[in-house]
Amino acid sequence: MWLPDEWVTPYETLWCPYYHMDDNNKNKQSEGMNGNMKDVNQAFNDKLQKISELLDKGNLPGCYVTSRNMTSFSTTLEHDDWILISELFEGVFSQIGPLFESYQIDENEKKKLLSEFKISVSQVIKHYDDTDKTQLYLALQQLRSKATKFQINRWETGKRKPRTHEPEE
Repeated sequence: MWLPDEWVTPYETLWCPYYHMDDNNKNKQSEGMNGNMKDVNQAFNDKLQKISELLDKGNLPGCYVTSRNMTSFSTTLEHDDWILISELFEGVFSQIGPLFESYQIDENEKKKLLSEFKISVSQVIKHYDDTDKTQLYLALQQLRSKATKFQINRWETGKRKPRTHEPEE
């Protein structure tokens, strides 16, 4: 949106996202409005890559928040495969993160599980845009299966961390 100089007051330059002054004091559009906007496929891929990076750091809460944002994004676009991927990720990370926080888990076991998750996420990244969804669904199945098995194992045999504070009455 281009605004003629006579329409623009100094006040409008502060709140109007489409108006920016360049070095020559000429109006120009903001970057997102002139065709440099990111493609939706690239935006979704970037979120998948972000989850992979967060897994490298062991940041399961970050994976959960990112997958929750992906669910909103995918639902808005009404993209069924992306909704499935996002919902599955959201479910996995909302369940595994709290287990890491509340149960005593050996560091090697954590690293192994996160590595297995990363492999599954990498397969999702590789195959989410394929026409044949077989490999995508296998990767999602492996991720969900590993997470569920870990979850059940923790509930049945895991030792909880000691409480650091007493619950309020």
